[in-house]
Amino acid sequence: MEFKVGDIVKVKDIEDLIKRGRCEEKTARHISGVKFIINAFFVKSNKYELKAKTGSIVYCYEDEIEKCEDIENESIKNDRKDDKIMMDLLPWPELEEIAKVYTAGAKKYGPNKWQNLPDGYQRYKGAMLRHLTEVEKGNEIDQETGCMHIAQVAWNAIAMLHCKMEEMKPHSEKIPENANDIDK
Repeated sequence: MEFKVGDIVKVKDIEDLIKRGRCEEKTARHISGVKFIINAFFVKSNKYELKAKTGSIVYCYEDEIEKCEDIENESIKNDRKDDKIMMDLLPWPELEEIAKVYTAGAKKYGPNKWQNLPDGYQRYKGAMLRHLTEVEKGNEIDQETGCMHIAQVAWNAIAMLHCKMEEMKPHSEKIPENANDIDK
C-alpha cells in the first residue's frame, strides 16, 4: 500500500512488533488503537514518522501500518493534505539567533530601518559575504554586536529576499519610504 504525508494510519499488529523486538509492551499499550498522522517519510528505509494527537511520535515501517478509513466523525486537521505551508518545520533555535541580529540592528539603527536601505540588495549581499568570510576564517562571534557571524549571514540573506520581493511587487503595492510622500 502506498502512504503519503498527511495520511491517517494505525499500527497493524502490536503483538508482532513486540515479538520482533520493535516495541516494548509499555509502549505497545500507549499506541494500540491510536490513530496517527504520517508526519514524514524516510525513503531509504521505507520508514514513517507517525504523530498522534497527543504529540507523541512513533517510527514504523510501511508493512507495520495500515490506513484508517473510519475517520468521518473525527476532527482531524488536513493541513498536510491541503498543501498548507508547514510553519512547524521552521528551525526555532536558529531563528532565535537571527532574531538577535534583528534586535542588535534595531538598537543601533532603529526598528525596521533596514527595509528602506537604498541599493539594499547589493549592500546586504556585501555584508553577507563579509560575515561569511569571518565564519570561514574561524571567527564565530561578531565583536560589535555579540551575534554569531553565521546568523548575520542568514539575516542578510533574508534582507536580500525582502529586497527581491519588493522589486517583484507591482508599483501600486509598494509602501512609500515616508508616509508623507503619499499624494492626497
